[in-house]
Amino acid sequence: EGAGTLVANRIENCLVGLKVHRGGECTARANEIRNCHDVGVRLADGSRATIEKNTIVGNGTNVEIDGSDSLPIVSKNTIRDATKYGILSTGRAKGTVSKNTTQGNRGAGVGTTKGGNSLFDRNVSACDKGPAIRCSEGGKGVFVNHVANRGMSKGCVIESEAEPTITRLVVSGAE
Repeated sequence: EGAGTLVANRIENCLVGLKVHRGGECTARANEIRNCHDVGVRLADGSRATIEKNTIVGNGTNVEIDGSDSLPIVSKNTIRDATKYGILSTGRAKGTVSKNTTQGNRGAGVGTTKGGNSLFDRNVSACDKGPAIRCSEGGKGVFVNHVANRGMSKGCVIESEAEPTITRLVVSGAE
């Protein structure tokens, strides 16, 4: 188990920009994480990280929360232009994802798969190329007060065996 602080760094052009796992309790604030092939920020296997006020742009998936013991906080980040998900909760992960802005992400702004069960609270999706919210393959999650506007292909997509709870979703301008 480790703890650390990353502030005002630039991480780019790698496979995974930041990985916090095995009980790590890192705080990452005001960093720029971009153009990482697989994942910009991966929070896995017991991560207790706090990821806040970062710009996370152009990665495969911008933020991935994975593993049943993971309880990170992902808050007040700008999440843009992922080739897959802006923020994904998977592998029975929990954690809190709040007050983030997603934009231009191709797979979805936020979503869950394979038992991902995070709380998504007061996030905003604008111009995501995929849906604002996508839940698939047994994804769960609680989505509260999500605002989705301007140009998404769909506001919300619930697929195979997904069981999310979605309340107070506002969708405006989906095509």
